[in-house]
Amino acid sequence: MNNMTKKTIEINSLLDILSGLSVRSIFDDDLWKIYGFRRRPRTFIINFFPSKKLYIRLIKRDIISMGIIDIINGIKKSNIDKNTKVIIAMGVLNRAPKIYCDKG
Repeated sequence: MNNMTKKTIEINSLLDILSGLSVRSIFDDDLWKIYGFRRRPRTFIINFFPSKKLYIRLIKRDIISMGIIDIINGIKKSNIDKNTKVIIAMGVLNRAPKIYCDKG
């Protein structure tokens, strides 16, 4: 395996980790309390009350957006070279629409 392939694999695994970190906060009950919920809404509750489905989807997108902004700020403050920062930031932003396209 040459050096470029190894670096590509490392960047892809880093992007997987960063994308997961941006979504992780959706599962935090304390964050949902800020939005007026007692805890994170479960799937059966969302399906039982369709009027709340859009509201919950908007909250999820807001939480994911905040997570992505935090990750981009972390990339900007890191000590890696500018070219790698651009590649990593573009990779995170490239995966963001896939996160937003969820049905729930």
